[in-house]
Parts: sequence; structure tokens; C-alpha cells
Amino acid sequence: MKKFFLAGGLCLSVVLIALPIITGCTKSSDGHGGSDSFESDAINVGANNYVHKIMKSTYYWCDGVRDDIDKSTTTVKNYFYLQLVPEDRWSWMTDAATYYSSETGVSTSYGMSYGQPLKGYEDYGVYVTMVYKDSPFAKAGITRGWRINRINGSPVMDLIIAGTFYSELDKNNNEFTFTDLNGNTKVLSIGKSTFTANCVLKSEVYTSADYPALPAGAKVGYLVYRSFNKSLKNELIEAVGKMKGEGITDMVLDLRLNGGGDVGVCTELASLLAPESADGKVFIKIKHNAKNSGSDFDYKIKRTANSLNLRRLFVIGGRGTASASESVINCLKPYMQVEFVGDTTYGKPNGMYLYTYMKKGSKTEGWAFYPTCFYCVNSNGEGNYDDGIVPVKLVYDDLYHDWGTEETALKACLDYISTGSYPSITYSPKIRKKYQNVVKVRTERDASHYGQAIVRAEHIEEY
Repeated sequence: MKKFFLAGGLCLSVVLIALPIITGCTKSSDGHGGSDSFESDAINVGANNYVHKIMKSTYYWCDGVRDDIDKSTTTVKNYFYLQLVPEDRWSWMTDAATYYSSETGVSTSYGMSYGQPLKGYEDYGVYVTMVYKDSPFAKAGITRGWRINRINGSPVMDLIIAGTFYSELDKNNNEFTFTDLNGNTKVLSIGKSTFTANCVLKSEVYTSADYPALPAGAKVGYLVYRSFNKSLKNELIEAVGKMKGEGITDMVLDLRLNGGGDVGVCTELASLLAPESADGKVFIKIKHNAKNSGSDFDYKIKRTANSLNLRRLFVIGGRGTASASESVINCLKPYMQVEFVGDTTYGKPNGMYLYTYMKKGSKTEGWAFYPTCFYCVNSNGEGNYDDGIVPVKLVYDDLYHDWGTEETALKACLDYISTGSYPSITYSPKIRKKYQNVVKVRTERDASHYGQAIVRAEHIEEY
């Protein structure tokens, strides 16, 4: 049975998903992510038939779908991945339970992400890159920029080299040894807990009182936005509304940790940022393959009472900026000055329809499939940035400061607002390159399902 949910007058569900490059002429589940705890090795002929049907009808490379795979002997996971063409590095699948839990924003974890200042700094230490406000890490007083030195007494570098870093970090309770932003050592025992993740990690308005180089009268909004989550969009609207009330002249939108989310929310953000001259005009054009060109459609800018009147928009991004976040950069450029600062983005210009094959009445038994079905372009038809969007000013990620005016990328934007040009930036290596091949850690942006942007409701098939 198929159920269709309407959204903005349209049926179906579309999700933009980013994945790392997969090479080779055929594909299997090896190297792909998506937790599929429900019968990951299951053979289900009905599910395989469903996959074949949707891939033949809406997959962007539908002419490459195979008919020679035995549905009765191939697991659902392998059957899906064996259908992907070599140039498709984005499509993925997961189990039903993981899909539904991801939609709520509720997480049981430490509530942080981590990374290494590899580029420029050549530092292979592990640092906290962000902390959710109601998470265990936040309650312990930890912020972005703290370095994780030990877990349960073992040096992080030793754990990484031994291949036990991830399993140790995944424990429900750990003793962490940190170096905080002031160089102090902190030993804290922390346990995982359940909380709702926030989307707005930082929201401030800066003037010359906060950054003396800013000209008198300048009011710069700074928004660190984590994901385009439909259920949490009021956070975004309230933050921008407050900036509107304070009369900001420029905006710095920090998307360096934003892997995407709901394209409807993305369009709402664009409508808050775009100038009056863009009202009612196309934000994103959705382009399918030739067989399905009749399904092409547009998302349009609709300004509201909270919409800003900006001189310029600065976007900070990098490898973690994917999917809907990249659309903000690409699709607002036809209408306003967009200064992209940071590092080259992930490269996720296309999108997926979401299909679920579920046991009737269950949200834990079954699978969710995300085949690539279309590309996203701006109103000028531009958008094939498979290798990412290149910044106008290269600034490597600074993990030695919390969000704020001491952080290198934000300072570069504030200096441009102050002087009309970006500063020259020098980097001081922290750890020698000899560690490069043994202590580089995987982060969330290395996951094969990184980056998503849900733009319509879902296809559901029940069994």
C-alpha cells in the first residue's frame, strides 16, 4: 500500500544526502554507512522487488539499473547497493528504526562532535568542534575548542593507533581528560543522556563595542546553524527575528558543521536573508532525468515580516557544509552579494526521494532507501558542484577557540566588513606530519550518509 503526504501542494519525499566517493564498477554494502540493525543480512524478495521498481522509475541513472541480480538470494542491503552506478557516490539506505529516530532530533549521547585541525595547523590532536546546549558535555561546562587528551586514562593517540578510539568513546560512561581554552587540565567523569539537539549553536549581534575595528553604526549578526530541522525551525526564526529587531546591517552565517536538513526550512532561511528584489523569485530548481522532466519544480523565496535588509551575506563553510547548506551559498548568489569564507564544501548538489518498505504498523521493522533522483540548481541553472564550492577567502578551521570574535574565520569576515579586504592569515603547525598516516580520525562528515535535506513527505510501502 502506498501513502502519499502533501507538502506545499506536492506529493512524494525528497532527501538530499552526501556520501564519500565510492569507486569501482559494481557496488555492494561494503563501505556504505547507514546503521541497519533490523535484519541487516536479511533476504526479502518483496523489498528487493520494491527497490528494483523504484530504481527503474525514478533513479537519476535509471538506465543503469540491473535486471540480472537474483532477488531470492541477495540481501536487501546488497541488492540496493549493487544497483548504484559508479558515478553515484551519494545514494544510501538504512533500517527503519534508525530513520524514524533521526527525524525526532532526540539523541542519547554525549552531545558533541570532534575533529582535528589538520589543514594549516598540521595538528592531529582531537578537539571538541561543537556541543549541544542540553547535552552531558554542555552540562559539564565543555565548549568548542577543548582538546580531548585521554579517555579512561589512556592517551587518545594510543587509542587511535590501537583502533579502539571509537569503541572507547562509544561507552555510556567515560572519564575524559581535557585541556580547556585557558590551557588548564580538566578530568571529568561524564555519562551519556537523552536530550533534544538544538539547531542554533550561537546567535549574537556584534558592534564596535565587541570588535573595535568595526565602523560606527555597523551591526553584524552572527548565526552558527547546525541543521535545517523542521521540528526545530522556530529556533531559527526567533534568532533571525531578534537580529531584525536589533537592526543588523550584515550577516555572518556559519554553516561549517551543517550537513543539511529540510529544504523547506532552507528556503525559509533564504527568504529571511534575501533582499526585497528577490521576493517571489526562484530559490532552488529541482531537475530530474529526461524520463522524469515533468516532475521538475521550483522552490521560491517568500519574504516575511522577519526578513532582513542586508548589505552583504557572509557564509562560513568547509568540508562539513553539505547539501542544503551548499544551496544557500549557490542559490542566493543571483540575488545578493554572498561572500563564502572557509574551505571547499562537501559537494552535494543532488538529491533523493525517500522510500520506505515497512512492516505494517511498525516503525522498527523494515528499510528506508534514498536513491539519487535529481540535481539542484539556482535560478541561473548553476549548481553542478560535485567537487564542492570553492571559497573566495580560504580560511582553515580554527579549533582553538569557541564560537566568537577570537575565532579566525569570523575575524576574517569582521575584518572585511571593517576594511573592505580580508586579512592575511598565517598558520603555526602544532604536531609534526609524521603522525599523518596513523592518527587521523573519522568524523561524522566521513559517514557515508552525511548530509541531508528533506523537501517533501515520504513514499511508504507496507508488507
